[in-house]
This record gives sequence, C-alpha cells and structure tokens, in this order.
Amino acid sequence: MDSLRRTCPCKSTRSRCLLIPLVALVVLVLLAIIIPLVLIVPKESAPQILKSNVLVPLYIYPIANAWTPLYDAIVKHPGQNFTIIVNPNSGPGTDLYPSDDYISEIQKLNKLSNVRTLGYVHTSYSQRDVQSVLKDVATYSGWAKGNLHANAPGFAVQGIFVDEVSSVYSPEVAEYLKTINLAIKRSPGILGKKLVIHNPGQVPDKRFSDTNTDTTVVFEETYRSFQSKEAELAGLSQERSRNSYLIHSLPSTMSKEDLRALLAKASQQAGYLFATNLDHNYFESFGSSWSTFINAMPTITSHPELKFLLVVNPHNGPGVFPLTDSNYVREVARLNSFQNVCTVGYVKVDYCKRDIAEVHQDIEIFSQWSKDYAMTGLGVHGIFLDEAPNEHSDHIGPYLDNIGSKIKGMEGIMGDRIIIHNPGTTVDAKLAKADPGPDITAVVEESFEQYRSNSMQERLLLNRLDRSKCCYILHTVPKDELKPLVHQLRKVGEYLFVTDLCSDYYSQFGPGWSEFIEAMVE
Repeated sequence: MDSLRRTCPCKSTRSRCLLIPLVALVVLVLLAIIIPLVLIVPKESAPQILKSNVLVPLYIYPIANAWTPLYDAIVKHPGQNFTIIVNPNSGPGTDLYPSDDYISEIQKLNKLSNVRTLGYVHTSYSQRDVQSVLKDVATYSGWAKGNLHANAPGFAVQGIFVDEVSSVYSPEVAEYLKTINLAIKRSPGILGKKLVIHNPGQVPDKRFSDTNTDTTVVFEETYRSFQSKEAELAGLSQERSRNSYLIHSLPSTMSKEDLRALLAKASQQAGYLFATNLDHNYFESFGSSWSTFINAMPTITSHPELKFLLVVNPHNGPGVFPLTDSNYVREVARLNSFQNVCTVGYVKVDYCKRDIAEVHQDIEIFSQWSKDYAMTGLGVHGIFLDEAPNEHSDHIGPYLDNIGSKIKGMEGIMGDRIIIHNPGTTVDAKLAKADPGPDITAVVEESFEQYRSNSMQERLLLNRLDRSKCCYILHTVPKDELKPLVHQLRKVGEYLFVTDLCSDYYSQFGPGWSEFIEAMVE
C-alpha cells in the first residue's frame, strides 16, 4: 500500500434463527414498520449489505477541520462501527508521542463509542528489520502513558494495522509475522482486544495460519480490478469478519444504487470495508463519495424517525435460559441501546392449541432476560404471539385473555409490555372488541396478488380494528408497485412490512428493502 507510507409463496415457518428477526415501528410520523426477518446471508441474485465495519485509513494530518467529515459520519451513524488507522509518520514516528494535534484528535476519537483506533506500522514485505517494527509497536503501546504527559485521557490505540505484509509464504516470513503479532497481543498499552490487521493487499498463501491475525486485507485495488477478481474473492472460505476490502477509484459517475450493489457484494465476504472514488492519494483525503459510502452502510440510525420494534426468535421462541448464544446476547443488548429500538420476544400459540403452560414458560424465559439488564442490556419489551386465531370461541377467548394478563403482569418484560397477535387475517367481532385485547394485530399476511384479490378486499371491509392497531405484512410485491402500495397501506395500517421477495421473506432483505424504507419516510 504505497500511499499509506507517508507523513500523513406460502407462509414461512419460523425456524431456528442465526441472529435476530426484526420488527420496526415508526413513531414520529405515526407510522410503523414490522420486519420479522433474520439476518442471514441472502440469495446471490439480490444480496443485502451485511453489517460491516468501516475501515478508515486516516493518513491525514489533523489540521483544523481536516477530520470533520469523519466526525460528522461517526456522530450521524452511531450504529455503524468505525475502525480508524492513525499514521502520524509512516508509523508512530521517532518520538515517544506524536504532535499535540494528534494527541487531542485521537483522544477525541476514542471518546466515541462506535470507534476503535489502530496504529499503523509497515514491514516492507518482511524486508524491514523486525526490531524496528517491534519498536513501533512499543511506541504505540507507550502512548497510553501519554495520558499523564498530555493530560489527555483516552490517548491510546486498540490495535495495530500491519501494512506491506508479504502474501508469499516461507517459514521465515511466517515466523517474522508471528513475532510481530505476539508483540502486539502482549503489549499492555495497546488496549481492548488488541486487534491485529495484516495488509498484503491480496489473498495471502493459505499456509499463513497464525490465529493472532484477526483480519486480513485480501483486496486493495481499483474498482475495475474488483470486478475482475470478484469470483476469486467469492471463493474465500474463512469467515467474513477475517477479511477486509479497500476499494478505490470508483467511477465518478457511479450512482447510489450501484454503490449499494457493490457494497452488498463486497460485504458477503468482508467484514471490514472502505470504498472511495479517489484514484490517487486515496487515504489522504475524503473523496466526494465519502458521504454516499457511509450512508449506504446499513444501520438502524439511517432513519432515526423510524422506531424499530425487533422480534427476537432464538429457537421458535426464547429457547433455554440463560441464553447461551453469544450472538444473541451481544446483538440484543446492542439493539436495546438505541433510542429508536424496542425488542419483543417471539412466542407461538398454534391457534390456541398449544399447552398454555408451555406458552407461559416461554414468556417467563423472555422475562428472565432482563434480570441483569443494567449490566447486560438484555431484555424484551413485549411479546409477538404468532399463529394467533382469528375467530372467538369459549376456549379461545379465555386462552388469549390468560396469556395477555400474563404478559402485562410479567415484571421482567420491560416498558409497555407490548402484545402483538398474528392471525394473518382479520379477526371476528368478538376478538376485535376484546378488552383488553392485543396492542397490535396483523390483519394481513399474504402475497401482493392475494391481497389485491376481490375476496381479500371484501374481507378487509369487515375489519373492525382501528388503524393504530393494524399491521399489514405483504410479500411478493412487484418492485414497481412497492412505493405506491406502501403509500396506500399507510392510510389503513400503522404497522407495515412490505417486501418484493417471494420466498424466505423473513430471512433476508430483498432488493426492494431500501425502496420500502424510503417510502415509509416520504
């Protein structure tokens, strides 16, 4: 990396989820979105942009306002993680500490919860004396002591970006890199998880297997080169969190849609991404595509006017307690930290045929999640009752009342203890008038074609629920019909989920996802 070295169609069953099914609620415009989906790798024909770190090679001297575009992006997108490489002088420099400008700006970066800072070192493709590299690592580690020197708490880095790493294997090179990795991992002044990123700029020899290398830049080239190497990169077998792409020289005419498509492809294999339209000195300034790139990265905060209500479904319900899946523990806690997010737990009732004691048990398990909320951030704010009936009976009425009372009285369910019923169709008069009844009812869960049918429209005329309690879930919507449909549904339902997918529509984001969200905020 030469420019781095410088001084500056049927109802889907709810099966085991990989991550989190989502529901979203729009509050400020008195609208809401319900998104019961799981974040998994989508179909290749229409990939979603997977959640990724923005990897920023920040080789810009921090003169006044030089880093402002970066700060603006970080503050505007608190749900997006930024991993920022600082490079005072082709490394930390020869002094114990960098300039006061760097000290104050690194301190400022480290105060931001969605930022991790890394120090830059280079190896000249293993030709540089290893002791010189280790000295750079030790200098970065010593920055933490600079808290006293500079009166700047937070002056430190949380890892090292090792540049100009050889991709060609030899036992000597492997040992050289292993020595550097161990020094980083053992450095007391390098904080946090001591992230180690290697940058060969291409896919390295598979015989490099040091587990202390957390992430590798497997692509650092032009956009045109990315197009030619896409198939090779798609064949990478290691998990995406261990790969990074740095793509430069994007066409100046690239549309937002094309950039989103590029990031969608790249994010399937890389958990760390950077893209710019600059074709030279591309790590030394913010290109005109910077804001477009950041805005394209998917975050809950892209539309703060929408409040997301997330249906969490670890295993057709809560599964066991305590929750053993670290992915859920981490991600649910993180979701609960956003002001525009409210989580609810998934429970099925099998049209009131399921043993009510089992339903109670699921609710109780969800309530236990919040036991240590102050420490873990884990918990839900209500329950999504799937497979709810649409007709009242002497059995169904008391059954639903019992469950409703259980939820509303369950101390560990947080907030308003929202109750959502999903019969997928309109309910009869007795259920519609139930008091207390559910807070929200899904009165439609159908394909676009079925929704437009005369029989469905006639049935909807009988709907007795107020708009504020109605949810519409539609799939298989032609993309050119998506926006008009959303605008129409906003008049009759406060809760909407609309997708162009015709299968697995709760398991991925469809090509029309962005268009759906935009239609909700127009």
